[in-house]
Amino acid sequence: MYRQVKIHPADRRLQRILWKGSVEEPLRTYELATVTYGTASAPYLATRCLQHLAEDESDDFSLAPEALTNNFYVDDALCGAKTIEDALTLQQELIALLGRGGFPLRKFCANHPSLLEAVPLDCREMTVPVELDHNEDVKTLGLL
Repeated sequence: MYRQVKIHPADRRLQRILWKGSVEEPLRTYELATVTYGTASAPYLATRCLQHLAEDESDDFSLAPEALTNNFYVDDALCGAKTIEDALTLQQELIALLGRGGFPLRKFCANHPSLLEAVPLDCREMTVPVELDHNEDVKTLGLL
């Protein structure tokens, strides 16, 4: 996710890398254009981008901004709904909202086949029909 959060060009000078492949080569300078994984600020910056996206787009979506603000941990979401129809609406809104922000949907998992069928095959973490058994593990936030 961090590599999808772009740094403003004026701030890229603060993320410079000096590189020298060998003693004979001249020293090269690179400026990173995206949030750098492993820095102390990376989780905050990624989360803040999602929150800002939710604020900016709240007029166009009914369910997704709240889910984006309250149900995400970095790039993992745990969401639910009372009905399949509400879950499908939430799913489609999240896909559209995240797409506007440049955060494509990946590793989608659900406990109802119609929710999985609404997502492209390459974005699914599970297959349809849903058959959970002791041999199939699904992790969210590092938990089974």
